[in-house]
Amino acid sequence: MKKTYYIIVFCLIFIIGNYSCSDFLDEVPKSLISLENYWQTEDDALTSLNSVYDKMGSGNGVYYRNFRYVTLLMSDEGYPPQSGDWWSLNTYMYDSRNSMIAEIWFFSYDAINRANAIIDNVPEMDFQEQNRNLIIGEAKFLRALNYFNLVRFFGEVPLKLSETNSLKNLYPGLSSINEVYDLILEDLAFAENNLSIRKRGTADANGRADLAAVKMLIAKVYMAMAGYPLNDISKWSLSLQKAKELINMRNDFGLDLWDNYLDAYSPAKENGKEDIFSIQFKSGLGAPFVGEGSLQHIDNFNAILGRRGNWLDRPTVKLKQMFEPKDERGIAIMNYRTVNGTVYNMAANNYIFYKYVEQNIVDANSPANDGDKNFPVFRYADLLLMCAEAENEVNGPTTFAYECINKVRTRSKASLISGLSKEDFRNFILNERSRELYNEGHRWFDLVRSKKLIEEVTKANNLAPATKPNIPTEKNYWLPYPEDEVSYNPNIKQREGF
Repeated sequence: MKKTYYIIVFCLIFIIGNYSCSDFLDEVPKSLISLENYWQTEDDALTSLNSVYDKMGSGNGVYYRNFRYVTLLMSDEGYPPQSGDWWSLNTYMYDSRNSMIAEIWFFSYDAINRANAIIDNVPEMDFQEQNRNLIIGEAKFLRALNYFNLVRFFGEVPLKLSETNSLKNLYPGLSSINEVYDLILEDLAFAENNLSIRKRGTADANGRADLAAVKMLIAKVYMAMAGYPLNDISKWSLSLQKAKELINMRNDFGLDLWDNYLDAYSPAKENGKEDIFSIQFKSGLGAPFVGEGSLQHIDNFNAILGRRGNWLDRPTVKLKQMFEPKDERGIAIMNYRTVNGTVYNMAANNYIFYKYVEQNIVDANSPANDGDKNFPVFRYADLLLMCAEAENEVNGPTTFAYECINKVRTRSKASLISGLSKEDFRNFILNERSRELYNEGHRWFDLVRSKKLIEEVTKANNLAPATKPNIPTEKNYWLPYPEDEVSYNPNIKQREGF
């Protein structure tokens, strides 16, 4: 997968994707490029598909930085330096002009538009039907994933069902949350029927979506629908069914946990047995194909020889206190780093998310923010915890629910749990998900769907008000629509409170 990323022709990326409805909001279009002579061969379709994957990562993609920053800083897990758009997110003082929120919106719709181009054009192309459906299925999976993020961030959003390549339907209105989820599930049903199995640990495990990623996302969608704002608890059983399907097929996909927690983030083990779906990054390519792995504040170490990064996110006191002393996931939140046997220390309170640090890079001249680590969208540990949560909601804390959660805790050397009530298990697993998945883009969504955002951030504030100085209100269960979007689109009215 990484090889295909870097042979994408820039003009094709521009032609296929850069005329999304969101990009038009920056400037009234003066011309549009015709694609009549482009969609000819299977290679054309694959190159177009690669451009969608590119928009999910690289130097200006959905998951490059802002997805992680926004979900981290608005939760109880992390905090940034006291300035700029980062601090406004952390203090819940953000508004529609926040650049990080705007980029999530625009990059997501850019990816959707690229996927729409494939969905519109590939069905009419003349090559093997099975291969056409595979490409369309991946495009629909990626469209569904982007809409899943958008509907959870913003609630009602515009549904773009075809490529924007003319001035028609340039400014769609908002669709209801249920309508967005209906499209997501429709896309995923097609993908589930057409995507194949990619065995982890083989050449097929190249970062492209497969049947495991689809089943995982379906289970995630149902879990989200079971919580706030829809509160459709009937969806718990559907989430459980799909999660169990994937667990039962784990040997077909080669899925399992790595023995050591940090192995799940090692470039040497990427697209391995714990990866269900990851965004691919590679160092040394230059903009816009910028690596992701070293986005930590390594510069703050004293005299360290290592890859440089930035310091925009640090763990909260609340997160650090959630772990037992022997839990290796907590040990991975640290204020020191060992390189070739030498320990480098930071100031006592300058902890970092060590799992995103490239641990044995010693080239002090390497470019900043340019690492090999992929971004984990879905991991097998997440699947086990989701299955445990859904099982508890449907059947209570059964033996199976304990097996799922304790498998994750055993790997991290945390103590096993047992004997909880249904409510206690529900509360425990909400925090277990944070212990296992911190700074992977899950916690804010978990606190929203459980309607516990205000409660948990209040606890973080009580422990360290200097780093979490404000408490969210009801309006902070959603993000505002970007100012440019509202300004240019007469069919979107700003959310109340922003």
